[in-house]
Amino acid sequence: MWMRKAKSFLEDGLFGYLILALIGLVLLVIPDAGIMLAFAWCFAVLPILAKEAFRFGRWRREYESSIGRVIRSRRKRS
Repeated sequence: MWMRKAKSFLEDGLFGYLILALIGLVLLVIPDAGIMLAFAWCFAVLPILAKEAFRFGRWRREYESSIGRVIRSRRKRS
């Protein structure tokens, strides 16, 4: 019924998030500029994570409201 869940930019599960964290850690290995690059990477990834959280939250609210409508419609029939 609810196959309309938004596709995640970071794929399903933890894999996408681990890749983002791993890139940040690898940047720390670079001598001299590594800390600045990792800091910049964190700020570049922040909007991606915020968008993911917003899309999932919106989908969840829509899903919960549709479940509520289904339950209310079943109660009216009974």
